[in-house]
Amino acid sequence: VPEHLFSLIPQLEKSQESSQLQWLPAVLEAAVEVVVQKVLQIKQLTPAGVVQLCVDLDYLRKVPEALGNSGETSAEKSTGAAARLRELLETLEFLGAQLQRKRESAAQGA
Repeated sequence: VPEHLFSLIPQLEKSQESSQLQWLPAVLEAAVEVVVQKVLQIKQLTPAGVVQLCVDLDYLRKVPEALGNSGETSAEKSTGAAARLRELLETLEFLGAQLQRKRESAAQGA
């Protein structure tokens, strides 16, 4: 998904008309919502899986910054998605740290 969104940059740079940029926040919001819902369906992750998922989600989080906001309206519209994604990332990073501590404790006890 992020790669496809980044592929839109050249098209957006060709025309900076605000009417053509109005749909971007809705696309970003929908993309983030789908990704968040799919992540919430994951039942089990390895520590390496948590790290990779965090990297992928952080990449998705940076898409709106790379595409640029088309004014305050875009920023306001994408705030919900950005907040959910940021919250999910923080949770995953916390869980990843907990998994790592658990592994280290198990290794020391063995």
